[in-house]
Amino acid sequence: MRRVIGLIALVFMCASAAWAESPPNVNGQWRQDDEGPNIILMAQDHDAVLVIFDGATPQGEKITYYGSGTISGRKVVYNYIFTRSPRGWDNGDMTLLLSKDGQTMEGQWVAGWGRGKVIFRRLK
Repeated sequence: MRRVIGLIALVFMCASAAWAESPPNVNGQWRQDDEGPNIILMAQDHDAVLVIFDGATPQGEKITYYGSGTISGRKVVYNYIFTRSPRGWDNGDMTLLLSKDGQTMEGQWVAGWGRGKVIFRRLK
């Protein structure tokens, strides 16, 4: 009986460690604060993430991109490719840090023409 209880405890400890190491959930709809009207869709599979952005600049210029990347801890990193963008905008990379409550991501984009800060907020 002691061996059975010990085995159950060992299985429970291993399962708890695996659950604790799983990445946070970024699935869902997000919005970027500093752009015009927009929606960001994120789909996560373990530590991989797919992203689709559709919106506009504050001046009304259309923006659409898609991207893919990884999640490590609370850090989300992906590269993106524009399918619609203002003239002169280049594809780039996004690095975000998910807040502890899982409701915001803050970070930076980097592209051939510059870099800047971004804030994504989860939509309910």
